[in-house]
Amino acid sequence: MKQKQIPELYIKENLEKETKQFYKFLHHQKFPQHRYMILESLPGLKKNLKSKIKLSKKDELKIIKQFISEFRKNHQIKINLIIKKSQQLNKTKFKKSIKILAELMDYQWPNKKIVYTAIPTILPFSPFENPTFYFSILGQIYGKSAKQRDIIFVAIHEISHFLLFDILEKIYQKPLEKIISSTSLYFLKEAITPALMNQSKMNKILKLKKYRGNPNVKYIRIKFSNKIMTLTELLSQIYIQRKNKEKKDFEEIIKEMIQIIKSIEPEINKRDELWNKFGGSLIKNKKLFRKYANPIKIK
Repeated sequence: MKQKQIPELYIKENLEKETKQFYKFLHHQKFPQHRYMILESLPGLKKNLKSKIKLSKKDELKIIKQFISEFRKNHQIKINLIIKKSQQLNKTKFKKSIKILAELMDYQWPNKKIVYTAIPTILPFSPFENPTFYFSILGQIYGKSAKQRDIIFVAIHEISHFLLFDILEKIYQKPLEKIISSTSLYFLKEAITPALMNQSKMNKILKLKKYRGNPNVKYIRIKFSNKIMTLTELLSQIYIQRKNKEKKDFEEIIKEMIQIIKSIEPEINKRDELWNKFGGSLIKNKKLFRKYANPIKIK
């Protein structure tokens, strides 16, 4: 599929937007574990917020903004190097990888200039708000670069979500919330993305080793045709069979995947509630982890 227009990626810092993302995830009802992640990763912020007995939203935003500014000043040399490296990767790898992603998803960009914006953040995770996404540089600042995903990985991961949303709205001609529940959509997008990123064409660029996705997704196991596998492995097998062997397009494939996710929605909801209550700590708890990873049967 020849693309009429290839998107561009801009990388730029934005203190105001980053501050708002911090506040959002410190108080996010859907992802309460993100507050724990932020405060454990940034003990200085935890101390600053705890030093005040009662905070208005305005006061909290001010404390967050001041903390981010000071943190950046203290690590400015490292941050400059990280952003410089990210700009180089953007120039050498972004266009090639985004073309492959569009090919894997049978996606055609409209014939107009499209720009995605990547905002470096010291959040310990990489949230998004189409057409902007944030990429965490905290691991690299802390010297854990081996565990930190680079800008191209994050870009492909997040943009795959943007394309999926666009494809679903095109197929069903209605808002996403009328197609699938927010929880099911979350697990669908976070399971299909690793399946796409592990495809050989993409893997040549990203150099992944059996990427399994976010922790709360990679431990979701499925029992199907007397075989036990992860949800990502199941979707990957379906994708390879339908796309490469049966030559079906991505729209047909994703409709099949939606039906699978919907068929196990009650069990997915239970896993989601469990993770939101205990977060990553349940992995270390044998009883809880057994419950979380107990295979979901697909008839």
